[in-house]
Amino acid sequence: MDAGSVARVARVVGVVARVNLVDAMSRWRPYSLRRCWVHPILRKRLQRGEYHVLVQELRLDDLLFQQYFRMSKHVLDELLRKVGPVITKADTHMRLSIGPAERLAICLRYLVTGDSYKTIAFSYRVGHSTVAVIVREVAGAIWTALVEETMPVPQMEDWRAIAAGFQERWNFPNCVGAIDGKHVVIQAPANSGSLYFNYKSTHSLVLLAVVDAQKRLKKYWSYTGAVWEGGESCFKRQNGSQDKTGTVVVGVVTTTPPAPGQ
Repeated sequence: MDAGSVARVARVVGVVARVNLVDAMSRWRPYSLRRCWVHPILRKRLQRGEYHVLVQELRLDDLLFQQYFRMSKHVLDELLRKVGPVITKADTHMRLSIGPAERLAICLRYLVTGDSYKTIAFSYRVGHSTVAVIVREVAGAIWTALVEETMPVPQMEDWRAIAAGFQERWNFPNCVGAIDGKHVVIQAPANSGSLYFNYKSTHSLVLLAVVDAQKRLKKYWSYTGAVWEGGESCFKRQNGSQDKTGTVVVGVVTTTPPAPGQ
């Protein structure tokens, strides 16, 4: 290879190297060190957090405790007994874990008030991401602990009792439930397009409920979500489906209703 070829190759290599350097610099982001492992305000959770101060004072007043949690102390303690072993976290050498009672209080307070994670986080002096994790884990634990007790699988005698109620009160035979739904307005999820867009020009999920002849939400029926597609309600559930005629198949029901005349 003569001197001219070597020079040309060197120039090409130099250009490629500069391009790679520019690309690397464009992707570089300054690394910021954490100023502290735990914010000083959060370190005072055990002394000034809402659970360790206000909630303990509320235990001395049954009425205020009921208003705060929407349940009595007895019910909350019973719920803690059922879910406590599931939501308990182990302490580490780095920090002490949040106890099961406080985790349950954070989740219940979020469900009662509907406040943002940050509002609950400031009140209980924990991180807002911690609140998000606690709400998800504790809510799942509550569902797992209570689903068999509050939503048992319907048996044949349950179907017959409901059907008899509709026959007696409404003169409507062979009916095992009345279904209605409501659009719950939501913020459209990212990249969802018109998937959740409904005829009211909002984005929503559909909350479906089934009641008996006395207009009571039966304990073994569940709420279901839905999306609005092309002007028609298409129910999508983990435990249900929809056939081509639009008939909703409720997946929560695993027993067959009694046949007409039975």
